[in-house]
Amino acid sequence: MVLPRTIADGQVPKGDHLHENFVYLLGLISGGQSIKIDTYANLVTHAALNPTVAFTCIASDHGLYMLYCGDVTSGNAGFVTLASWVPGGIT
Repeated sequence: MVLPRTIADGQVPKGDHLHENFVYLLGLISGGQSIKIDTYANLVTHAALNPTVAFTCIASDHGLYMLYCGDVTSGNAGFVTLASWVPGGIT
């Protein structure tokens, strides 16, 4: 999967470029796809079985809301953390 706009590590992207990427990813995951909730290990296993299929997920054992972007060379083996929560707050 190739995103419409390449954003390198450490680069501050233009808002419209970032928006284009999120719109593209939303299109991939919104076709009836619900948020997957499972342990991190099970989510990694699911991604390995379907390596090019993007999905949003919650790793219930780590308190992470993530996007699997369908590209194992991006983020953490394809996973990008959108939010995490700890006792007393969200980061």
